[in-house]
Amino acid sequence: MSTSYTGSIIKVRSRSDDATQDVGYDAGNHLDTNALKTFVGSGSGFIDTWYDQSGNNRNQTMATTGNQPRIVNSGVIERKNGQPAVYFNGSTYMASASFSALSSGFTVAIIAGVNSNVTYSTFANKTQSNIGMPFDQWNTNYYIGNG
Repeated sequence: MSTSYTGSIIKVRSRSDDATQDVGYDAGNHLDTNALKTFVGSGSGFIDTWYDQSGNNRNQTMATTGNQPRIVNSGVIERKNGQPAVYFNGSTYMASASFSALSSGFTVAIIAGVNSNVTYSTFANKTQSNIGMPFDQWNTNYYIGNG
């Protein structure tokens, strides 16, 4: 996470009423899990938007509710090794707005784990021809997901 970024980290949708709310940092500069739990309650929460911290407004979004990855399951925050995590079930993903001219470069950091023995998982791909590929300078869209 960028130390100079002061906005929200994610926009979460509550399954119970489809309301959304931005969730930012706590006092320790981590995801505010108390705000997340207060908003979602005993229900489930899904990520609608994952905000770009670079200032370039390249947010990851998913408007189709059935494709949104989960961050809270029945009132319990998804965790991996004790840290808040996002659960992609094989058909959920986040998509970027179209962008080009990446001549100045960019950085993408992905920390991922697989919960079962699968033969194929895509953590990031470009959209041309819907073929999973690594990032390259010719991408105009990219996805983060699994499946």
